[in-house]
Amino acid sequence: WCEEDEDVLRLFPENAKVILIVNKIDQYQDKEKLLPFLQEMSERFNFEHIIPLSAFEGDNVKSLEEAIFKHLPQAPFYFPEDMD
Repeated sequence: WCEEDEDVLRLFPENAKVILIVNKIDQYQDKEKLLPFLQEMSERFNFEHIIPLSAFEGDNVKSLEEAIFKHLPQAPFYFPEDMD
């Protein structure tokens, strides 16, 4: 976490629905060391979700997809379902 990250957070209004993604958790040998960092992040901003994941290993990617999908607006289908 660095000053530039703080700058980005300042761009969001307080009621923004922001998802924090903490990638590369597969590089932590001791996952318990990750918990204090996640706690600190939850105190910095009112994140809608904080999702630790490993894109490389595929860990928690489904949780990320579900969190994103939950916030997408409903819209009509513009293409037929059978279109590839």
